[in-house]
Amino acid sequence: MAQDDKGQLPEVIYANLVGFNLSNDDVLLEFWEHRLGHATPPMTPEDVVKAKPPILRVVVPFASIKWLRDSLEKMLPTAAENRKAGQ
Repeated sequence: MAQDDKGQLPEVIYANLVGFNLSNDDVLLEFWEHRLGHATPPMTPEDVVKAKPPILRVVVPFASIKWLRDSLEKMLPTAAENRKAGQ
């Protein structure tokens, strides 16, 4: 998808549930948003996936997923410690 203004950032989409399908060459990431309200019954992640279409689907090459995995493995311990410390 081409953008007219290369300095403009893409839209930010908030999702609180992520699913994926792994093939030999790439990964299909699917994102859902589910908000609880006063009249909304609690739903498991499986119920949300069955009841609602994803708000975004992204195909990511296998090499990029490996890079993401490695990055998360390095960053998550520090992020978890910061959350415990309230930072």
